Amino acid sequence: MPNCIGSIDGKHCCIKCPPNVGSLFFNYKSFHSMNLLGVADANCCFTLIVVGAHECENNSSVFSNSSFGKVFTSGDLNVPPMSNTPGTSISIQWQFLGEEAFPLKSNLMRPFPKWELNFVKPIFNGQLSSTLCPTKIHQPEIF
Repeated sequence: MPNCIGSIDGKHCCIKCPPNVGSLFFNYKSFHSMNLLGVADANCCFTLIVVGAHECENNSSVFSNSSFGKVFTSGDLNVPPMSNTPGTSISIQWQFLGEEAFPLKSNLMRPFPKWELNFVKPIFNGQLSSTLCPTKIHQPEIF
């Protein structure tokens, strides 16, 4: 994807239940977990991670409440200026790619919502999804 800084997504990672936390880390999939939010580059290397959010927080709220999300939202993140798409004279913003749970921002691209689809938007969503998920990653082991 041209001018892509990285892909952002969250994952519930299995954990052993910490003592005296009740259901704080018990998720809707019926296992104990911590939410890991990560940004990966085109080489599938993590460039940023946010670890430790409770199961009740979704990806969008973990992003918004993290220091990364706050700097991103305030516009203080050092994002490169617009540049030409390779091989063209079309100038576009540098951006992160995320799933539908993330907010649409000038530097954060996400798929069109399912309720808003027409004949062209599913093609865009499919292309964006293939950029976000080139391979299936298996559930991590319990820590």
